[in-house]
Amino acid sequence: MELPQLDEKIIVTNQIVQSPAVKTSLVSSTETTLDNPPNEVLRAVRGFLAAFSKAAKSFSLYPATHVISENLLSGLVTSLTNFFQLCPGLKLAIDKDRISYKEIDVYQSNGREDFLVAPLFRDGIIWIEFRKGITAPELSFLLDKLNEYRTISDESEGDLVTALWQKNLPHIHYEAADVFWETQPRLDFSHFDVSDSSKEQQQGLSSLRHVSADGEQQSGSEETKDPSTLSIISKDVKRSLIPLTPGEKKQLQNLIKEEHRNRSEDILDLLLIILEDEVEEEEFKSILELLVKEFEYILRHGEFRLAIKILNHLRKLSGNDAANKTWRDPLIDQYFERVSDAEFLEILESYLAEFKSDDATRLKVFRQVLLMLRPKAVLTLGPLLTEVSSAALRLRLMEAIGILSKQDLKPLGQLLKAPDEQMVKRLVTIVGHLDGKDPQRLLLDMARHHSLDVRKEALKQLLNRNGCVQRSFFFLLEDSSNVIRREILHRLASERNPRSEDPLLEYLGQKEFNVSTNDHILACYEALGKCGSTRSIPLLKATLEERSWLEIFNFGGSPHRRGAALALAALNNPEADKILMQATRSFFPPIKRAASLAISGRRPE
Repeated sequence: MELPQLDEKIIVTNQIVQSPAVKTSLVSSTETTLDNPPNEVLRAVRGFLAAFSKAAKSFSLYPATHVISENLLSGLVTSLTNFFQLCPGLKLAIDKDRISYKEIDVYQSNGREDFLVAPLFRDGIIWIEFRKGITAPELSFLLDKLNEYRTISDESEGDLVTALWQKNLPHIHYEAADVFWETQPRLDFSHFDVSDSSKEQQQGLSSLRHVSADGEQQSGSEETKDPSTLSIISKDVKRSLIPLTPGEKKQLQNLIKEEHRNRSEDILDLLLIILEDEVEEEEFKSILELLVKEFEYILRHGEFRLAIKILNHLRKLSGNDAANKTWRDPLIDQYFERVSDAEFLEILESYLAEFKSDDATRLKVFRQVLLMLRPKAVLTLGPLLTEVSSAALRLRLMEAIGILSKQDLKPLGQLLKAPDEQMVKRLVTIVGHLDGKDPQRLLLDMARHHSLDVRKEALKQLLNRNGCVQRSFFFLLEDSSNVIRREILHRLASERNPRSEDPLLEYLGQKEFNVSTNDHILACYEALGKCGSTRSIPLLKATLEERSWLEIFNFGGSPHRRGAALALAALNNPEADKILMQATRSFFPPIKRAASLAISGRRPE
């Protein structure tokens, strides 16, 4: 087959394949002489191209059968339908970095990963025309081929023009110029042989064509030799092959690995690039929808580094250039709310059940992802505390819950009402590390919980944050559990403190107890003696010296009298000691007996 001359073009349309000698473009049947189209028409054209670009991006990420691609395709048909109400056909001129309509720019390439202009221009499309009656399958075919030939690879077996020519779409017309011969000479290696034959070298060289600057074909000559066109066994360029060193082999392996990047990360990088430059609200929404799917895939497979990449990118976009894109921040906010939903984050449950937490770096990255979510994520993270087996992972979850709850305590408060006592107990621990009145209130509520373990943890946190027994949780002195009562009294007796003395004085002064065992009453008085001061003496003296003839027949005596004597002894105060000594000489046996027992039982400080 005879090759075309190098200075000629092949003009291709979906109607006719012209001979190389023909250089005039075909005239579109819808072309008019209207120089300045109305603004209404221009708006319709730009609306179509915005929809076209959006659909092209979608087809590069998801198949045509995907719901997002189908919706965008439907929108593309609608855009054309709107235009055809104004004009019978839409003819667009393709340039290197723009698309024009009747010599007016209607679409500009973004200069990065362009899905529309680049594949059309690269394959020589001069203009493309959409005619009334076009169908969704025709547009779908075009979008599919734009994606297929968006990038050139060694495996590519065709191009966009060839695909359109073979399909011969009835409502999509175009004109293409094959400029390949103008830019790159064909190098035919079929005559080359690896033998060191001078004759074969000359045959190979003579078979090559050299293109001069003026486009005329020249035969090979000694003056026009190009080292790149010489035989691979030419003596002029022959070199011995040098074996790779181990270091070079390792470097080569790293380069090969780089070629096999994770599919998800490739798509993610592409989406984030598109998102950053997006100026259309609806298109921005569509990309965020894709990022939701990607985020779900990432969490399902534990690729937390990629999750951070998404969230960090969106946080940087939020608030940036808000004057020109007031719709952007609310959309980003909706994204964060969505990926923080319990229904969305439930995918973590199955993954974390088998999570290996021996990698400290991986744990740190996981925690960082959680901290970038919204506080309502706590509703999902809380139940995970009882499902993970790793203590290190559980600690990271608790840290994340605590930090998120500082932003909004309501989700945590909601979880505290759950029936899972083990989870609630761990959540109470988290509440204890939060400052403020609201966490204190939650701890007081949990101190009344029906579970003993929860109440014990609540008391522990209350004591840790307050340093001593406060009046606000003094009700625990009559808790149903002896363990909690003893802990309260132990803390009261640990130091002399008026903040402990006052509520205890009030409690003992009423002499009405729900827990009325003698041991409990005696322990309360003894605690008062160890935490109180001289302010307690009047009450203790009155209680000790109170006379009730009913006690004459009660050998043990009143627990309150005995307790008052113990408290006076524990005060270790001269005034208190004097009262006790006077009581030992009382004519009322119960008073004398209680004072004597207290003095004999006093332990040296």
